[in-house]
Amino acid sequence: MAYPTIDAPYGLKPINLIGGQVFAGSTRMYPILQAYSTGIFNGDVVELTSTGTVAISGLAIATGTQAAQTARAGTVGVFLGCEYSPPTGSPILGKQRQQFWPANTNAIDAVAYVCDDPDTVFQTAVLAMPASANNTATAISTIGYMSPAFVGTNVYYVGANAGSTATGNSTGGVVGNTAGASNGAGNIIKTSANTTAFRVVGMVEESAVTVPTSLTAAASSTSLTVASTTGVFPGMQVIIPAFTAGSGGAGYNNYVTAVTSATAVTVANSITAPSNAAVAFVGHPEVLVKWNFGYHGYYNATSV
Repeated sequence: MAYPTIDAPYGLKPINLIGGQVFAGSTRMYPILQAYSTGIFNGDVVELTSTGTVAISGLAIATGTQAAQTARAGTVGVFLGCEYSPPTGSPILGKQRQQFWPANTNAIDAVAYVCDDPDTVFQTAVLAMPASANNTATAISTIGYMSPAFVGTNVYYVGANAGSTATGNSTGGVVGNTAGASNGAGNIIKTSANTTAFRVVGMVEESAVTVPTSLTAAASSTSLTVASTTGVFPGMQVIIPAFTAGSGGAGYNNYVTAVTSATAVTVANSITAPSNAAVAFVGHPEVLVKWNFGYHGYYNATSV
């Protein structure tokens, strides 16, 4: 495992802008309603209400369903922290500054720092989704994997509108699943659906995971028999340097669609390769995403 180990989602983290411009840390300050009753965590998507205050967004897919994501006119960006005067009086050095908004804080001057540039590229964690009629983030802390084959595809933003009061981070992440997929637990699926909020624009190489193994039987289809599938998950790229036909090379971006047993996987495209050939499964638990057009409020002509 490369650094760092990604063991939990953390929301959306601004990295740069789509044209290669630097994210200079610029934010816009929006007021938070006094005693607003919902916690807002660093990396959460937020929206403006009709009263001009910022609130947690209704964009994130809840844990009970996974339907198309309807654009919300007031979406202004991603929450990166807040400041306010504590109800018990101001601290010696000024206002209280927090990584997250503690629910029900009775502050009359609270403001949120929001990354509101619609061209921002965000780093975020991939979530592994269970296979069920409603393919949802029941195990929202379970990390999944994508590969270069997912670049250019659309992903759902998933969150329980919750986070860690220890780190201040959101529990939001992204998935490519469509409802009712049957790839087994932890499946990751590419989707071209135009009803998702974000587009994958790249992989985060620093945290990529490589699982080496070998074929224990000659391959000639999308079914591979390997020595072990320990550590192998749907979404990972499969590379067989000794392939003789099909999509076994690194540049083909072939990927795992299902792990069917302790020694068997199914991949997206057929590979022909000899027995004992070395196999590498490479997965990216983090990806780079950008807003799809119409989902950010600045690219949506409907007002709050």
